Amino acid sequence: MPALSCRFSSEEASQAGCWPEEMDGSEQDEQPSVHPFALARTPGAQLDFTKEYSPLELFQLTFSQIFSRTRFEAISWALHISDPDTDGQNDALRGTDRYDRLFRLRPLIDEVVAACRSFYQPRQQLSIDERMVATKARIGFKQYMKAKPTKWGFKLFVLSDACNGYTCDFNVYTGKQKSPTGKGLSHNAVINLLTPYLGTGYQVYIDNWYTSTALFQELHGMRFGACGTCRENRKGYPVTKVNDMPRNAERGTVKWIRQGQMLYVKWMDTREVKMCSTFHMAFQGDTTVRNVRNTDGTWTSCRVPIPVSVRE
Repeated sequence: MPALSCRFSSEEASQAGCWPEEMDGSEQDEQPSVHPFALARTPGAQLDFTKEYSPLELFQLTFSQIFSRTRFEAISWALHISDPDTDGQNDALRGTDRYDRLFRLRPLIDEVVAACRSFYQPRQQLSIDERMVATKARIGFKQYMKAKPTKWGFKLFVLSDACNGYTCDFNVYTGKQKSPTGKGLSHNAVINLLTPYLGTGYQVYIDNWYTSTALFQELHGMRFGACGTCRENRKGYPVTKVNDMPRNAERGTVKWIRQGQMLYVKWMDTREVKMCSTFHMAFQGDTTVRNVRNTDGTWTSCRVPIPVSVRE
């Protein structure tokens, strides 16, 4: 990853009460030492190695030969990723559409995103989903997601390689904002992430929060395949009883309907699974193993039909 430019602020250091005694102007030369110190897996900068109970033998690091813990804390107080002068210009835009809530972190985010895009060429199959980054910061756009292992934190919309999970791109959600397109957050999140790859034959898999007929049609027009679980109450979903699944349908029952390039598939597993795709066939003879209950109450493993959009 390219080196990230950091700046030192005398104002922040003076607030910490340590600039006159601890900062002598040589802190810029010590930045290369600060970076690996931040990456080292230690109990933390607050651990006092002068105490008898400190496990000094486990952490024989060379940082103490360069500067003390107090000096490191002083440098940390004064370290800025963004330019303090332009910070003020952004703060003046608070309350407008031009205000960037991540402005002070923007240089770091841009470097990470650039590295994700530069050092890996994703396969044809991509996926988009939310990801949580834990934080205890008191910020207005911290999110809670019950279904995620990390419940509280920054919410990221992540574009990843569906085969190995590599992060190709991401956007940080900063709270409710006016949509310039008027098509909603889920629609814009997908388009913003896919823009660098649009029209190149990629196929993206998403869940039912993103899936909509309007989004899939737009991606298809840009020569981009899309597939995902869907909800029947979404605008554009075909309103017809021809494709309804019988209440007593057996496992493996498949129903589908096609409208132009849009394929809507229903498949009965333990419950009804609904899929939408612009590049799959309805059924290609694939099967999968499922436990099926017999009339006498016993269970038997057997192979049942499965649509290719569900199998993938």
